[in-house]
Amino acid sequence: MLIATTDPTDPYVTDDDQPRTALSDLATALTDTVEGYAVMADKAAPDVQPVLERFLALHRAHMDRLRALIDEQGGDPTNAGSMLGTVHKVLAHTRDTLGRLDDRPHDIILRTEARVEDRYQTARDALDEHAVIQSVLAAQHAALREHVNALKY
Repeated sequence: MLIATTDPTDPYVTDDDQPRTALSDLATALTDTVEGYAVMADKAAPDVQPVLERFLALHRAHMDRLRALIDEQGGDPTNAGSMLGTVHKVLAHTRDTLGRLDDRPHDIILRTEARVEDRYQTARDALDEHAVIQSVLAAQHAALREHVNALKY
């Protein structure tokens, strides 16, 4: 996590922490996704690699902007990721070892992106009074939806 606590029920979390908390949770989700996709891209079939690379490029660009926003809000943007990211890497490696990474990679990507989209929506809902941040998140969320829709159809 990027700040000490993100639990909104924690009595030490104040309204001033809300932007950092929302951005931190989103950054953690993106970091976990990038870590999992990086492992998958190394092991995926040639027709799947370009899809993963497109999502990786999108998420990495979004992370760069999120890190700047977190820094502007007084957070520490250098420590993103969670145990879930480690789990994603292990699962990708295990699926590859068992020969199942390429069974339905598009389904894996769509499920992962649905979770990321949920995090975007949660962050946007939490930051509705922060116009600049809201604008950045709306643009990133729209770009993500375009990528997901292109994969679906």
